[in-house]
Amino acid sequence: MPSKLPYRYEAGTQNFIGIASLWYSLSMIKRTGISTILNRKKEITSKIIKIIQNNKELRLFSPEDENKNIGIISFSHPDISSDEFSEMLYDGFNIETRSGLHCAPMIHKSLGTFDEGLVRISPSFFTTDEEIDIFATAIAKIIISL
Repeated sequence: MPSKLPYRYEAGTQNFIGIASLWYSLSMIKRTGISTILNRKKEITSKIIKIIQNNKELRLFSPEDENKNIGIISFSHPDISSDEFSEMLYDGFNIETRSGLHCAPMIHKSLGTFDEGLVRISPSFFTTDEEIDIFATAIAKIIISL
């Protein structure tokens, strides 16, 4: 920093919010336990994969094995784009998803999904069973409406 005033005192402020958030996050992980978090995430991921698999119109593009899936679930519908499907989930049910090529166009070329992309849902440890039920209802209603 320059030694001349007032520039000497303009180094900035510590990111106290970021530091406090990191501390709280690590405390929560320590209290809960990494294995508890992992098991819940596997359970949630497995439920969502089953919902997708039970709708024959949808095509799953994620590992089905809960031990090989990191909680990112991608799928498509043959008749509508990922953008449209994602928009229907949000507009009708307030479900946030990511649609498109996900910064990986070469993978989509390899998968044959380059033109329409995929819908990606990323549940977390904090995803509730009620939210999973809402997702199941949303999928069923969207499929019926097509």
